[in-house]
Amino acid sequence: MGIAINRTRILTEILPEVRNNTHENFIFGVRMGEYLPESKAGVEVAKTFEKAGIDLLHISSGMQPPTHPVPEGFICSPITYSGCKIKKEVNIPVIEVNEIRTEEQVRFLIENDYADFVAIGRGMLADPEFANHVVNSEPLNRCSACKNYLWFTDHTLCPARSNK
Repeated sequence: MGIAINRTRILTEILPEVRNNTHENFIFGVRMGEYLPESKAGVEVAKTFEKAGIDLLHISSGMQPPTHPVPEGFICSPITYSGCKIKKEVNIPVIEVNEIRTEEQVRFLIENDYADFVAIGRGMLADPEFANHVVNSEPLNRCSACKNYLWFTDHTLCPARSNK
């Protein structure tokens, strides 16, 4: 685990100086993964960041994407589940991401206290009003998880948008 903790040193050592030179309400977040290269190392790194004064964690895949299955009834991806595992171990807000494309998934994560925030990527490209639609329980223009990534350079060409 020492190698994983060493990876935090650059940030944890400069953080006090950066904090001294930013507004007191400035929020510091870190995007990291659970697997660095194994789960216990990721949890330890998350705790190290929390102790150093990081305000929030944004959990993605890290060095290696998780290969573990998700528990029965968990309706999101293994990467999203990694965020749930980190959230149990820290007291700072956790953002979760990965293949979250439905109102059901967003509500599942928030209402079950699996996440403090949910990051939406492709779903927002497919439906720029994604968040408002979820809040208002309105139908989404749902991301179809297509493999046509060419539209990333011009989100208006997203195939899901043309289905409206």
